[in-house]
Amino acid sequence: KPEGGTPSNSKKQYENAEVRLEQEKAHVQEALENLKKTKARLEETRIRAPYDGIITKRLTHPGESVTGESATPLLEIESFDNVYIEFPIPQTALREIHVGTPITFEIDGLTLENQNAAITLIYPHVDEKTRSVKCRASLTGIKQPLSSGALVRIHIPLGA
Repeated sequence: KPEGGTPSNSKKQYENAEVRLEQEKAHVQEALENLKKTKARLEETRIRAPYDGIITKRLTHPGESVTGESATPLLEIESFDNVYIEFPIPQTALREIHVGTPITFEIDGLTLENQNAAITLIYPHVDEKTRSVKCRASLTGIKQPLSSGALVRIHIPLGA
């Protein structure tokens, strides 16, 4: 109120303004809470893999709704951290190979130099049709990406 005069606003107008101010503060607080919840929900939509790799296949369509409750596969990702080659060897060669036997390999006729590869697993099952045993060689020091499912020519030094 002006000094020595009558108030410019009535007490009722002042009280109404205070009530509106408190209501607007409540609306602002509610909006801030909604913003916080929305940011949290948005963060839940971010897709992260627990390792580095490349996406090789999309298993859902963009915009398709999925929930976190059921484990819905979204993408297929390949990592180059644990690259391996699986290949059959004749049953007759089993006496000459073992876990640790070094191999060399070619992809599309290109021998990859300075690539360390050795047999890391010999499956115990013999395929009755082909009389071969599946082996796995883990590759280390891969400097270039390899295509999953590519045809590879394996060279195993037997009798050495």
